[in-house]
Amino acid sequence: MSVGSQSCSHVGNQKTVVRMDNGLKVEFPFFPENLDGNFLSLLLSKVMGYAIILGSVVMKFPQIYQIWRNRSVLGLNINSLYFECAENLPFVVYNLVQGYPFSTFGESVMILIQAVIQVLLFHYFTTDVNVNGKLLFRNFSLLFLSALLIMFIPPKFQILVPIISTLFGLFARIPQIITNFKQGHTGQLSLISWSFSLVGSAVRIFTTLMEVPDKLILCMYISGFVCNLILVLQILL
Repeated sequence: MSVGSQSCSHVGNQKTVVRMDNGLKVEFPFFPENLDGNFLSLLLSKVMGYAIILGSVVMKFPQIYQIWRNRSVLGLNINSLYFECAENLPFVVYNLVQGYPFSTFGESVMILIQAVIQVLLFHYFTTDVNVNGKLLFRNFSLLFLSALLIMFIPPKFQILVPIISTLFGLFARIPQIITNFKQGHTGQLSLISWSFSLVGSAVRIFTTLMEVPDKLILCMYISGFVCNLILVLQILL
């Protein structure tokens, strides 16, 4: 196949080699075997996927900074923060076990790290005596054990992981939504952080449709998008 002043050859199913007229060879390990109508869609999906991962490095930073600057966790729900950890850790392990491309779930790793930081900050700044070290140790121990369980359970049961992650995702957001309604305000919630989450979940719907033949993961991102939209609207209104 020729492309202008270039020639393309394919190695296996996952690599395209482009040879320029000057002898330069460029390999694209994640490009499709044929540069047909699906090429641009897959390329766009890859670019958007890695852009989301890059953005996720600081996705929760505005929220973290707001908590640290104000020395307050007013308006935040500790259950939502723990469930966000419970949503992302099993999901990351599941994708690794399934061998899915990192570009389709990498931001979950970044979000997990930042969610843990938020939990630690909540414990540090809260005045609630019920939020103590025992709660922290118990919940993080359960998260660690769940990750180990996912790695060793039979493949036929691993299909349950996206369902559980979806439920945890709902549990992470619904208590916060209810708290906002009860308080009549959103407290220290960051519009920037939740807007990033909203855009990210929308992009993930697209990249999942393009790259991951897993309807359960698709449902997870759709439910997350709906909840993120509600939270953004609550902050704005």
